[in-house]
Amino acid sequence: MERKMPTGIVKSYSSQKSYGFIRGEDGQSFFFHISQVLPESKRRISSGCVVSFDEKPTPKGMAAENVEVKGEAVEAFEDIPEGEIIVSKSDACGRGNRVVHKLARVCVEDRDPNAAMALLKHKAREAGCNAVVNLQRDRRTGEAWTTRYKYTIHVMSAEPAIVKRVVKTTDMEKAEHSRRAVESEISDVSDVKLEDAPVWDAGGIKMVFNIVAFIAAAIFFVSYVR
Repeated sequence: MERKMPTGIVKSYSSQKSYGFIRGEDGQSFFFHISQVLPESKRRISSGCVVSFDEKPTPKGMAAENVEVKGEAVEAFEDIPEGEIIVSKSDACGRGNRVVHKLARVCVEDRDPNAAMALLKHKAREAGCNAVVNLQRDRRTGEAWTTRYKYTIHVMSAEPAIVKRVVKTTDMEKAEHSRRAVESEISDVSDVKLEDAPVWDAGGIKMVFNIVAFIAAAIFFVSYVR
């Protein structure tokens, strides 16, 4: 009966230093030197490829011998542990993480910047997302209804998003299952439309009134000219 050799993924390899590390199927790390790579695989060895090998205990830890390249690893998606909503000023959400879906940008306002951020996170979580990306911060001047008192209103807008951790695997079934799970999760939130949450101060109402009045005047002018 043919012996089944362990398999793993090359997680790092330096051609200049001629050595690298393999992550085994059980997560264990194995050191290897190019001299322990089979001749037909030496030109193919690189980070991310799938290899088979023999295990060898050494005083410094586990090493790999008779390393043979089997092919390229495939991507699989894993859930990020539930906790605080991820906040990012771009699409970057941490090493190994990837934005797999984004909703339309939503804008919230509050006199307290912390409250505005909390509301933005709440809207994302409510929509089934675990991140807000491409965050933009701004401020405007609010105006009290009964007095001329003015104050600062903090404006925050972002795109609620689903973020997953991306890992390399040799398990094709795991990769396909994770892909279908992500597609199902995206389908559940794709039709969600979040409403903005502005602060309706006197200044904002006046601005809306002025815009409406301008549009009405423009329509009247066009009708009069005709």
